[in-house]
Amino acid sequence: MHRKVPYRKITSSAKDYDSRPHLRFSAQELPEIKKWQVGQEYDLCVKVKQTSSRISEMGKDKGKMMADFAVVGVKDITGK
Repeated sequence: MHRKVPYRKITSSAKDYDSRPHLRFSAQELPEIKKWQVGQEYDLCVKVKQTSSRISEMGKDKGKMMADFAVVGVKDITGK
């Protein structure tokens, strides 16, 4: 059962570099992409497994908590 969770808008802080997370799926993993259009927004439910966590020790992110994830499942929930 899908529960409604409010989305947290993720924005890029730099004008010349987009540091937001990116995902890439093949049509075999997510067949719906065959019908989708570039520039449109779609809702996905992504299941992830956390693979690491750390506190950054350098640069502008010094002291910030970071985590890495592996995608283990994806589902199109657009319009549901």
